[in-house]
Amino acid sequence: MGLLMAFCLLMVGACQSSRDQTLAATGLSVDELPGASLSGALLQGLSLPGADFSRANLSQADLRNASLPDAILVEVNLTGAHLEKADLTRADLRDALMDYTWLNGAELTQANLAGASLFGATLRGANLSGANLARANLQGADLRETNLRGANLEEADLLGYPLYPAQLDGAVYDGRTRWPEAYDPKRWGARLDAAAAGAD
Repeated sequence: MGLLMAFCLLMVGACQSSRDQTLAATGLSVDELPGASLSGALLQGLSLPGADFSRANLSQADLRNASLPDAILVEVNLTGAHLEKADLTRADLRDALMDYTWLNGAELTQANLAGASLFGATLRGANLSGANLARANLQGADLRETNLRGANLEEADLLGYPLYPAQLDGAVYDGRTRWPEAYDPKRWGARLDAAAAGAD
């Protein structure tokens, strides 16, 4: 039992050391992340739950497999960044710039992406269940096999790339939500917010 405990502590220490080394390579501390310039940074596997990256420039950064649940990424620039299989559960991404970002297989359950721009982004197989995508720009985004169950799509712009077979059960939209031509969201389980539609 003593050997098992020692091994577990060693593994925890190794993970902590790996995280610290990844961040140390940027020359920044956690307190210096808001507004930081990290364009093109190699941050693969970074683990910083709840970290504040507000208004930081992470364009073209490599954040594959990063663990950033509850992170604050308000108005962050993630243009062209790689976030494949990253954990962004409950992350605050309001008004984030995420054009052409790679989010294949990313975890974005209950993330707040209100007003975010994801023009041309790739979200194939991403989990956006319960996410807030109100007023988000998803024109030309690849949403194939994306889980949008229970997502807020009010005033979202989804024109362009076909949504088949995105999962929309329980997703809410309104009269200002823009869909690809001839697309019937109700057929795929989305629900029209009657109150919002009546207010238009």
